[in-house]
Amino acid sequence: MKPAASTYAEGKGKGSAPAAARPATTAPRRGAPASSGRGAVLRRIALAALAVIVAAALVAAALAAMRASTLEQGAQSAREAVLNAAMQCCAVEGSYPSTIEHLEEHYGLSVNHDDYIIMYEAFASNVMPSVTVVPR
Repeated sequence: MKPAASTYAEGKGKGSAPAAARPATTAPRRGAPASSGRGAVLRRIALAALAVIVAAALVAAALAAMRASTLEQGAQSAREAVLNAAMQCCAVEGSYPSTIEHLEEHYGLSVNHDDYIIMYEAFASNVMPSVTVVPR
């Protein structure tokens, strides 16, 4: 049985490629900036600063969206609290209250008037009032 033919020249060690098969090293082009020069450092600093600014903007946008969502949920909760207090008043007194102040004084309703505008419109004592809560 004959040994398999080697692609490398006889007498060379295993794994050593002939000179023609070795990758040639290329010299840097003339006029090309060196990667460790001052310009590269400034570019890296500018990219890092840009990344920080973009990250801060994304965080600010996320916080603004969360605040808006929280205010909307709070407005919905305040509306439900006003309607529940009005229904409780109707069950106890036999009629819906004409003002929201009546609910705050006699039924323990507590609403943050600094954060929300509450529009309470009572049409008649036997008709459920219209309640609209808007975040400020």
